[in-house]
Amino acid sequence: RPQVLVTASLGAKPDDTLALWRPFKSFEPLATGHVIWLETDWISRPTPRILKGAAQLCTRLDEIRAELS
Repeated sequence: RPQVLVTASLGAKPDDTLALWRPFKSFEPLATGHVIWLETDWISRPTPRILKGAAQLCTRLDEIRAELS
């Protein structure tokens, strides 16, 4: 059972990428707001910037883990 949904967008800001998930309101990450928005340029390209994206993901996962415990 997923507790977190991870997606990417420009500026790591909410956009319409979750439109397909909206019908699933009981999907735990959406119901709890545990959606992680990553910077597209940092996570979608196999360049050294992917390390920034990985760090961003780890930071947000740690924050959500703290909320859940």
